[in-house]
Parts: sequence; C-alpha cells; structure tokens
Amino acid sequence: MRNSILCYVFILIFSASVQPLSAETITVSSISALPEEVVSIPITVDIPENIAGAVFTLTYNSSYFTLTDIQSEFFDTFTDQWQALNPIPDPLPPGQVTVDGTEYSRPLVSNTISSTTLFAAARVKAGATETTLFTLQFTVADSVPNGIYPVSISAVSISNTVAGYSASGEVIPILLGQVEGEQDLSLAYPAIAVALVNGSVTVNKIIIDTDLDGIADEWEIENFGNLNTATGRSDYDEDGYTDRQEYLNSLAGETDSAGAIFDPEIANLPGGTGYNPDPGSSSFWNLMIPALIKHGQGN
Repeated sequence: MRNSILCYVFILIFSASVQPLSAETITVSSISALPEEVVSIPITVDIPENIAGAVFTLTYNSSYFTLTDIQSEFFDTFTDQWQALNPIPDPLPPGQVTVDGTEYSRPLVSNTISSTTLFAAARVKAGATETTLFTLQFTVADSVPNGIYPVSISAVSISNTVAGYSASGEVIPILLGQVEGEQDLSLAYPAIAVALVNGSVTVNKIIIDTDLDGIADEWEIENFGNLNTATGRSDYDEDGYTDRQEYLNSLAGETDSAGAIFDPEIANLPGGTGYNPDPGSSSFWNLMIPALIKHGQGN
C-alpha cells in the first residue's frame, strides 16, 4: 500500500513537538503555461538549515494537469546522503530500499489520489543550504481553458495503525526539524511552524478569431470543419443558444439546466447561461434584423 510507505519512511522520526524551531515559509511557485506544455513548479523554503523531513498533500486540478515527475536535490539519494556524512559510514548502508515490491533510491515517496498527491521525504542529517525542497513537473492538457488554477499545500492526516498511528487519524507536521546531539527522539525531531504561500498555474492561450465573429477559429474548425457555418447570430442546432453563446459557455465550463455540457450539434435544454426564449432560431433573426434596420432608417 502506498499510504503505508509514507508511514514506513517516517515512523522513526515522527514524534510529538515540544520545542518548535524557527518558523518556515513554504512557497509554491506561480507560473504561466500553455496547452500541451510541460512545466516545472518549484516548492521552496526560506530557512532550510534545520529541515529533516517533509510531509504534505498537494492539491491541483487533475482534469487539466498531470503530475509526471518529482525531483529533489534537497532530499537526495540514499547513497549521496551517506557520502555527505562526517565521518562517512564504513561500510556504506544500502543505497536503496524495497517497500511493497517497489525499490526506492531516495527517501522520497508520493501517492496520487484523484486531484491530490501525498508527499513524504526525509534527510539523514539536517544542514542543507538548498532552498528548493521539490521541483514538480506537470503536463498541461491541450483542452485546458484560459484561467488561473490553484496549486496548494495542506497537512496530511495518517491513520495507518500498523505504523503506529491512531485509527481516527493523526495530523502530521508539514516540516520536521533536527536538533543536533539530542538523544531523546521526542526532542530530536520537533515540528517546525509553517506559513504557506500557495501557488497557481495561469493559462492564457492566444485566441485566433479570423472572421471576427466572437468565436475562436479552433472551436469552429473542431465543431464544424470550417469558419463559415457559425457566426455571432447563428444557432446550428436551433436550441435557443447561439453558436457564439455555446462557445462562450463551453469556454467557461457552463452547463445547461440539465447539467449537460454545451454542444453546437446537440440541442441543449433551455434555462442555461445565454438561453434566448422563443423566437430564438437563427432563421427568425435573419428575417427580422433586416426589417428592423430598414424600419429604423425610415424613421
């Protein structure tokens, strides 16, 4: 079980906090992205020296962003961490550990559940000066609409009784410190107070509208195969929503009164955003607009 891995890594260092270290600010970077782009989001701290472990839940929009890789020089490989000790252990401890059939070369594990990913990582010895805890790599979906998408961190509650936690769940400190020379585990790995600065991904793709009808060329080609079928007033499926409104509604993630997404080739039920009561078909307005303009000119 991946949740049990999280507990396994930290069962030796989790303990009640009695003497918190200096507060840390964890910052999730805010970036800009385009559809189908691969982007990196650093997670940084301001005072790295005392940090020995990190556990948190990362929440993001999994419909449009796929977490594909996690990198960390801060929580380095087992082998590199052994080599950094003074004195270097002789012989060196193993450079990998196998848990539930999975081999790990560094004390960093993750578990993705729906729109969240659980992280756990540890250091043998505090004292790092690198301020980037993790660098997360996301792939952006080609269907992502323009908008600002939050990427946030929160504490984890673990209820794995095999690893020694309460069945009702225990909230784990996001960061654990290390006090040099302390033999009492309850004092050696205290919790670090954390201030969170959550980040975001801003998608602002360029919309091309060659015929200036208020509908993106991409949407017209995808739905009709040309730029001539849809206009600002047309209603291809004659459901009371103009094709431009169906485009705008789909862009904003709107649904009709039955909760259906907007499709210009399938009649949507009335009552949604942009619905025009009868008479609302393009044929009616194509007849009426010239008459109204002519009538206005006559007065």
